[in-house]
Amino acid sequence: MRLKLAELSVVAIVVAAFNMIIPQAYGESEVHAVPLGDLYVSKPAFLHLLPSDDGMEQLMISSFAMFAPGRVYSMPLLTNSADWLQASYKKLHTISRSIAWPNHVTAVPESVLGPGKVVVGSGFLIPGYKTGTISLVDVATGDTQSIVKPKTDFFYHQAVWADVNNDGRLDIITARAKLGWLGQHAGELLWIEQPLDKSQKIWTEHLIASGPDVNFVVTEHHDDLAIIATEFFNKRLSMHWRHDGQWAQRIIDETLGAAFDVSLTDLNGDGHEDLLVTNHEAKEKAAVFAYEIPDDWQHGAWTRHTILGGIATKVTSPAAASPGSALTWSHPGRKSDIFVAGDGSGKAHWLKPNSEDPKDWTYTEQVLLDAGSTIGHMALGAPDSDGNPHLFVPDYDQSRIHVFKLIGRTPAH
Repeated sequence: MRLKLAELSVVAIVVAAFNMIIPQAYGESEVHAVPLGDLYVSKPAFLHLLPSDDGMEQLMISSFAMFAPGRVYSMPLLTNSADWLQASYKKLHTISRSIAWPNHVTAVPESVLGPGKVVVGSGFLIPGYKTGTISLVDVATGDTQSIVKPKTDFFYHQAVWADVNNDGRLDIITARAKLGWLGQHAGELLWIEQPLDKSQKIWTEHLIASGPDVNFVVTEHHDDLAIIATEFFNKRLSMHWRHDGQWAQRIIDETLGAAFDVSLTDLNGDGHEDLLVTNHEAKEKAAVFAYEIPDDWQHGAWTRHTILGGIATKVTSPAAASPGSALTWSHPGRKSDIFVAGDGSGKAHWLKPNSEDPKDWTYTEQVLLDAGSTIGHMALGAPDSDGNPHLFVPDYDQSRIHVFKLIGRTPAH
């Protein structure tokens, strides 16, 4: 790995002199994205911000390629330092070289195996990488342990911690997917039970439902554990909940296309959580959606709003589609902004709410970055001494990570 420090400094100076800030008027305030430069990392795909032992945050980077070993990197973020981006990059290091096609990286709670561990889902629908796993990785030593038995041609994207069976030990909820040579597909939502004996290497699997295959969010509804999941191959959004030890489910929407990313957040500022969802389509159906969650999750209607549609796929690689994941930038007393990783659109899309009216679901789109190459899973956080967070945008094909400082809106009066 290398960082062109002189090049980065020149970029920062040039940006400062020529339109360093991208402003957007919004009532009594403005929002700004200040480009700080970009860093070289080979094929960055998924970015995550996790706490580090010193109380700061570290940027975890998953990297993979067709004919290259998968790697997971860690970069401590020294945001209170002068020239913090360069200082942080000098501390970038590899924590794993043994996971084939690593995807999401999630912190392991200390109660499970002590401090300094992460869990990584792996594999993809490409020959040679189809059979993935769930791995526990020691950040300091790189020691890696797979905790599931390989299931031929099934790969994993993410792992979320929850005490599913109320035994006082945190378990893993995950989903896995399979795509056959003739297009036949399968998805499985399951939970993996943490054993009482910590020396037990393979954890016990429990199937929750067939269908969910990539991303999901874990929450509670009326004190029941609930999971809202995208079903990419089935092209639908589903909900699953556990009551009195039994699992039930309902289909929320089966008209949104190839469902991909999902998260829970209050989008319209009414004090109630909403669902932020993307699909992943190659044509005009590519979109970002917001769902208003009814009081009765299990039977009520989930009202859908299309907040960005017609996203064009510009990347020409096989099976390219748009968009990828979405995340929110929250502001006290105001609606959140939304950043969308375009994936095959080759862009990072910035959606700004047009008003503070909770009934107004319209946004203005601004292209924050037009890279012309695949935009992976972004990360937002790591505030500086003034409280300004940073947005990290992986430019996969060009092996760069673009970094922006975000200057937020003033609180509403």
